[in-house]
Amino acid sequence: MIRLRKSSVPYCETKMKFDKKKKTIILISSTIILIAWLSALKAIYWGALDFKLLFKTSNVISLFFYLLIHFIFFIAWLLPVVYPQQSSRWIGKLSQKQFIPFLLLGMGLFSPIYIFAYSDWGSVFSTMSLRVIFLVADLSTLTFAIYAIRKDKKLLPCLLIALILVGTAFAFSIRFRRIIDYPFSLNWSEGNRFWDYSVLFNSARYDHPAGQEIFALIDFGRQSLWGLIYLLPDIPIKTMRLWNDLLYILPSILLGILLFKKKDIPLIFSLLASLWVFLFLDQGPIYTPLILALILTILATELPLLPGLILVGLAGYYAQLTRYTWSVAPAMWAGLLMLLNKNEPAANSPKKLLRSILFITCGLAGGIFAPIFLPVQKGIYKPPSGTTLTIADRIASTLSNQDLIWSRLLPNSTNPTGILISITLATVPTLIFIFLTARGKISRLKKPELGYVILCLLATFIVGATVSVKIGGGSNLHNFDLYFLTIVLLAGIFHRSIFDFFNDFSGKRQERILMALLVGSIFVFFQHELFNIKPITVPSSAIQAQVLDRMQAEIDARKDEGEILFIDQRQLLTFGYIKAPLVVDYEKKLLMNEALSNDRAYFDSFYSDLKDGRFSLIINEPTNITYQEDEVSYGEENDAYVKWVSEPLLCYYEALETFSQVNVELLIPRVTPAPAYLNCPQEEP
Repeated sequence: MIRLRKSSVPYCETKMKFDKKKKTIILISSTIILIAWLSALKAIYWGALDFKLLFKTSNVISLFFYLLIHFIFFIAWLLPVVYPQQSSRWIGKLSQKQFIPFLLLGMGLFSPIYIFAYSDWGSVFSTMSLRVIFLVADLSTLTFAIYAIRKDKKLLPCLLIALILVGTAFAFSIRFRRIIDYPFSLNWSEGNRFWDYSVLFNSARYDHPAGQEIFALIDFGRQSLWGLIYLLPDIPIKTMRLWNDLLYILPSILLGILLFKKKDIPLIFSLLASLWVFLFLDQGPIYTPLILALILTILATELPLLPGLILVGLAGYYAQLTRYTWSVAPAMWAGLLMLLNKNEPAANSPKKLLRSILFITCGLAGGIFAPIFLPVQKGIYKPPSGTTLTIADRIASTLSNQDLIWSRLLPNSTNPTGILISITLATVPTLIFIFLTARGKISRLKKPELGYVILCLLATFIVGATVSVKIGGGSNLHNFDLYFLTIVLLAGIFHRSIFDFFNDFSGKRQERILMALLVGSIFVFFQHELFNIKPITVPSSAIQAQVLDRMQAEIDARKDEGEILFIDQRQLLTFGYIKAPLVVDYEKKLLMNEALSNDRAYFDSFYSDLKDGRFSLIINEPTNITYQEDEVSYGEENDAYVKWVSEPLLCYYEALETFSQVNVELLIPRVTPAPAYLNCPQEEP
């Protein structure tokens, strides 16, 4: 997203002129930022820091770049005010040496990654004020570098490019820092998800009775896509983490290129627009299968009629393999693409309307009716014997089995800003920008076409809001997946108007307002990464090996006394860190799902197995008996899990050993009486 015409005036010939008012503003603002930065540094509790660690070579380099970026920022702002003529000459000479702007560009891009994602200083410089001031300094460095490289007199487009690049750097680094060989789970569900993905294509790696299906609580769409990596033999967990991150990054960028790479649009614009698409969708984040369904839909509308209709039907079928709420998405998107396509010969003819109806119909056929005749018999889509689960059945099951927490629409402990405010900040500025930029084309739409656009946006928003308040959700915006992608599609449909806006940007007041709106919205895209990124810290390799050895020793000693149940940490079996027979039952996410559904019949079986001592050893996360209600994040979910799982578990089993550093607990059948405070299951009369 840049203005492509360069200024005819060489950068070195431009002169910096500041009147008294501008000088005063720059001096005051720079002084305030400097004082705020020094105050924030002073507020760090320096006495508690490990200076031996912080001043090892890699961390010293990180600290050097951190200070250098701030030094460049303050010098670049203050010198032109104090010494305007000399500064113009110095900056002009520097800009003529092309390696310097490129050097600053590289430093501005890679320093945030190195400092905050991989250096120990990233955990020290963690306050909001320090992060914001660093972003201002880094953006200034990048903007100057881009300004010098492009030799363009318009700063706002350069600032926009800088913001997209630095946002992408933060978004990439917060993911890639997790690509490590650490055997234990890095978050609540990561390890067991990796196990879920593995059982479709490589169940042979498990010690499990031949012929018995391994059930995993996951949809076929994600399991088949993420599970592709397991077709490679003996992959390590680090490779799985890399594959997981690439699946969240590359399809979004590919979608952006598909939407914005046109013959008459330069490649650099398409690449920057694709990074914008990635940042916009990463706010969810949006699950990859839905992005691929949109890609298939776009390709379908560009094919001849018959293959296009077949492909959009396949897109509908593929979308519903992950979520039934996605069933109509390809049909809806195909309608948008066909109705708003003003470039085809039949742009305003009945033929266009007929083609639109055909594409919508085939999309619906693939997403709604094809699954009835070709149902998936895997994972959560495996119906009871002799039955077929329709989309209506899935909707009824969701609405009847799990609570809707409508209070999460407003600020709450799970989402401090609330769903409605979060989605407004994340999308409304972008929508305003798209509609104002393309207002000429939008004004020429017929009423049915404009109504269809509004209906698509409204329907996807309502679906996202409803799904987000279902218990178990609401902490982020990933349930607004259809809404996010519909906005991206509209941006792609009106790509020419957006390109013309940047290419013809002249700095008029209205243009500056629109550009400022876009700049502000992009900051919102990655503000979570900016404020939360820090290096991953895990226990030493020696501690990891000690825990694994202890676990294996207990398994070997107890496997003849009963079964070994991995409620948690099943990836230890997947990647061969632990050798033990696989017990499919009672996986942690499945237990949580049934707890949220208040499924008494399911838990009666669980309690019976616990009471009978079916398992000689259970591997779980440390058990915590604390009811939180709505006072903390996911308080309702915690309480359901404590009620249905944690308390009954401790009624019949007790901790043999707890490894808090790796979040693992070993449980054995009770040899001591259960504590009186536990609410143990009551036997049926």
